[in-house]
Amino acid sequence: MNRNLDLGTLRSLVAIAETGGVTRAANRLHLTQSAVSMQVRRMEDVLSVKLLEREGRQVRLTPEGDRLVDAARQLLPINDQVVAALTTPRYEGQLSLGVPNDVVHPHLPPVLRRFAREYPRVSVTFATGATLSLKRDLREGRHDLILGTEDRPSKGGVVLAEQALVWTGAVDGRAWRQRPLPIALCRNCIFRKPLFHAVKGVGIDTTEVVDTASDDATLVAVASDMAVTVELASADSRGCQIIDHGGELPDLGVSKVTCYVGKGQSRELAEIFAGMLAEQFDGV
Repeated sequence: MNRNLDLGTLRSLVAIAETGGVTRAANRLHLTQSAVSMQVRRMEDVLSVKLLEREGRQVRLTPEGDRLVDAARQLLPINDQVVAALTTPRYEGQLSLGVPNDVVHPHLPPVLRRFAREYPRVSVTFATGATLSLKRDLREGRHDLILGTEDRPSKGGVVLAEQALVWTGAVDGRAWRQRPLPIALCRNCIFRKPLFHAVKGVGIDTTEVVDTASDDATLVAVASDMAVTVELASADSRGCQIIDHGGELPDLGVSKVTCYVGKGQSRELAEIFAGMLAEQFDGV
């Protein structure tokens, strides 16, 4: 007897793998948590295997679930390409994005993959930079869409997420214990103000150990345990980790991840991409 895989369930499983949970997967797919859970149970019945298992409050894929997700990532693009070829307007052109380094990972790659799959005739380029520079570039027409991290969005900015700012240091590092506190921030980092306001409020002296416009150079200093920095809680910087300082460093508040769409010829494409970003950040 032939048994057919349900593509909707495969899409839910991929979303669970990418978001790390059933609730976030349901939010991304605009389904209820119970609907996603029911999809998974039905697939388990069809295949006679366990796809998810719980560890306390955490949900993770079983080895069989991992194998099915790997297959789904091959099957779903074929489905989407066929559907797009028959139903989607044949968009062509270019789309330029501007993104701060602290929101590139882990948020941007899944959206770029999805957009390329659904709009294969659109060429996408993206640049990284500080939020203030990216907003200037958008006004001057050098980008079609940008993301930013800021306390108060400007007119036209759509808030995708609000996240805590956290102290970040080298893995198992000790630089955060030094006084004066060694700081690594690029010159135009938008987090400079909340950081220095916070340390001033508790009387911690600081010293800056880098003089650079490069976020990469800053993170090298942090990963080398030369200094600490401040990032969004979801940032994924290689060689760095959130510092468990036990209250010895001050609270840094929160920052908003915002999206701005330009007014150029690619505005329609930019709005489509912005919608995908909103889905990616939903529930973060």
